[in-house]
Parts: sequence; C-alpha cells; structure tokens
Amino acid sequence: MFQFAKFLLTLSWIDLIFASSQIALPPPDPAHQKVLYDYIFDKDVDLLLYGVLAFLTLNFLSHYPLKFLTAALWTIAVALLFGAGDEYHQLFVHGREASLYDLAFDIIGGIVGIGMYRLWFCNARFRHVKK
Repeated sequence: MFQFAKFLLTLSWIDLIFASSQIALPPPDPAHQKVLYDYIFDKDVDLLLYGVLAFLTLNFLSHYPLKFLTAALWTIAVALLFGAGDEYHQLFVHGREASLYDLAFDIIGGIVGIGMYRLWFCNARFRHVKK
C-alpha cells in the first residue's frame, strides 16, 4: 500500500509539472530586455521541478530489486522522456516555447535529484540487492 502511495505521489508531481507548463504567458513587452535574472529563475524552476521528480521516482523504484545504478538510469530516462514530452507540449501553449536548452536543464535537475536522494538515504534502500 505504501508503494502505491509513492507511485501516486510521483504521478501527482508529474501532473504538477504538466499543469505548470500549460499556463499561458502574456506576450513579452517589446521594451523589456531579458536580464540574467530572467534566465536564472527559469532554469532554477526546471532544476527544482525535475530534481524533485527524480527524487520521487527513485524513492518509488527503491521498492524493486534493482541496483542503484539501474534505478538511477531508469530515473534519468523518466526525466528525459517526460522533459521531451513537456517541451513538445509547450509548442502548443501561447507564450511558451520549446527549447533543447530547457530539456538539458530538466536532465541536469534529474541528476541533481538522484544525487540528493543518494545523500539523503546513503544508498540504504538498495543494499538488499545482491551485487
């Protein structure tokens, strides 16, 4: 039952990412020049959202008899596939654009989330797997 709750939590986080990327942005003011803060804030959000997604995905996968590296690779695959789908989805949202640069930060966020999971749990949940 606890494993199903972790699965639902991961799906809920995916839904949150999808819903947040569905918000249409107003047309940019032609007089406004993007500053470094605009770029940094946008990438920070990608790192945070996909970092948490990776953390939750790895936490869910910890209940299966997988080695940590295998679970981490599956987690990166989830971040890559969902990030690519989300970038494609943003092509159809007014005021949004798809970017490989954003996809790269989605994957980096996934890697950061894996690192945070490893630091948080010190690989304790994957010790039951024979090497």
